[in-house]
Amino acid sequence: MTAAILPMERESELHDEIMAALSGIGDPCMAAAGLPTSIVDLGLIDGIDIDQSHVCIRIVFTEAGCPFTHKVADAIIAAVEAQVPGLTAMVVPEWREQWTEGRMTPAARAKLMATRQGRLGVRREQK
Repeated sequence: MTAAILPMERESELHDEIMAALSGIGDPCMAAAGLPTSIVDLGLIDGIDIDQSHVCIRIVFTEAGCPFTHKVADAIIAAVEAQVPGLTAMVVPEWREQWTEGRMTPAARAKLMATRQGRLGVRREQK
């Protein structure tokens, strides 16, 4: 993607709009586990590059063999392009970057820990 320079204020506005769209996308595995959690709260978004008409969203998946990668990527593209008409979205998986629970928001991590404790009786110190 060739970067065209956007005014900083407009880039910030677009970033906020894109993050709002991404916050509405749930992680399929977390939903299946009964813990609906957005891909943003899960810490899957690794970066966003924006130019005049394109956005590249870099994403880290929880595991390399995730069977839902294409569904998540399709949902990202659809949500971003609906939120910001005229912007073409692209998703780039970051396979070298490894996902850990440390990428989660504190609220999402607390919800996960509470569920583990409640369902499995598992206790693990939070860092």
